[in-house]
Parts: sequence; structure tokens; C-alpha cells
Amino acid sequence: LGDSSDRHTRELEALKVAHQKMIAEHKGQEQGHGQVSDRVSQLQREKDDLRAHHMSLTERMDYLEKLLGESAEKHAQELEKFKDKHAKLDSGANKLRSHHAGLEERMEYLEGKIGDSADKHAKELSNVHAKVQELHGQLQDEKSNREEKLLHFNGHLQQQVTAQKTGDERHASMEERLKFLEYLMGDNAELAK
Repeated sequence: LGDSSDRHTRELEALKVAHQKMIAEHKGQEQGHGQVSDRVSQLQREKDDLRAHHMSLTERMDYLEKLLGESAEKHAQELEKFKDKHAKLDSGANKLRSHHAGLEERMEYLEGKIGDSADKHAKELSNVHAKVQELHGQLQDEKSNREEKLLHFNGHLQQQVTAQKTGDERHASMEERLKFLEYLMGDNAELAK
């Protein structure tokens, strides 16, 4: 019995230790369970927040899809209008290109004519300039001749004026002499009467 009692005591002690260990583990598990429960609550709150945010995102996405859908339709219509306008402009550009080719040929023809004409005019202008220079020389010669003749005429005129003054003086003295004679004769003529 002693052995058995020692054995029972040891088993009982082992069971107590195991029981204490289980209690400690249970407390640890309860604490862990509490932590897990807190974590589950926290996750539930985060999930609710995410759901609310997701609902907000869904509403926003619906709004954007509606807006973009309307915008896409509008853009498609405007794109068609631009394609039509582009086609019209392209056909107009083709017409202008063909007309432009005709204008280039006409311009080349006119430039050729003007170039020929410009060369001809430059030559004629050079000839006219030479004639003007020649006439200018002749005009200078004529001017010199006239000035020379004018100086000669002025000299001759001066001589004539001087001669006339001398003649007038002589004439005056003749007149004085004639008056003197008439005076003398007048006295005689009055006496003769």
C-alpha cells in the first residue's frame, strides 16, 4: 500500500501540475480568445468601414460610368462631324492643288515674260541714260555759247550806252549853241521886224 500510496501521491501531484498547467493554458487561451475576439471585432469594424467605402466607390463609379458614357456618345458624334468636315476639306484641298498647279505654270510664264521685259527695259533705260548724258553735254555747250554771246552783247551794249551818252553830251552842247545862235539872231530878228 505504501507503494501504491506513493505512486498515487506522485500521480496526484503530476495531475495537479498538469491541472495547473491546463488552467494556465486555459487562461492563456482565454486571453488569446479575448485578443482574438477583440481582433475579430476590429476586423468586423474594418469590414463595415470597407463596405461603406465600397458602397461609396460603387456610387462614384456608377456616376463616372454614366458621365463617361454620355461623354463617349458626345465624343463619338463630334468625331463623326469632324470626319465629315475633314472629308470636305480634303476634297477642297485636292481642288486647290490642281488649281495651284495651273497657277504655277502661269506664274512661270509671266516671270519669264517679265524677266525678258525687264532685261529689255534695262537695256533701253541704259540707252536713254546715255542719250540724256549726251543731251546734257549739248545743253552745257549751248549754255556756254549763250553766256559767251551774252557777255559779248553786254560789252557791245555798254559801248553803245557810252557812245550815246557822249552823243547826248555833244548834242546838248549843240543845242546850247543853237539856242545861243537863235538868241543872237532872235535879237536881230526882232530888230529886223
